[in-house]
Amino acid sequence: MANRYRDKNIFIRVTEIEKEIIKRKSIAAGYKTINSYAHNMLLNGIIIKVDLREILKLNTEINKIGTNINQIAYKANSSNRVTLDDIIKVKILLKEVQNVQIEMIKKLTDK
Repeated sequence: MANRYRDKNIFIRVTEIEKEIIKRKSIAAGYKTINSYAHNMLLNGIIIKVDLREILKLNTEINKIGTNINQIAYKANSSNRVTLDDIIKVKILLKEVQNVQIEMIKKLTDK
């Protein structure tokens, strides 16, 4: 493959700042030329697309659960008593947080 003849061109336009960033990245990656760096990145580079909607849903669910836990904590602080029912509710809510996290990890790793 090293002796193959490349007879097609691809041109891109960049700003001076972008060119400098690309140059620094190519040097940091150990390439002697921007061309060899660009060639390798175009053929072998990886693009990672992150869908933040799932993370926002997770955040919303955890906030709801946190609100419930805060209500229990407020009740415990105002009455100076914590009932067995309160402890059970907190354990259930914490289990919900764990389940939401597990589901999120599954969704993110399945894509």
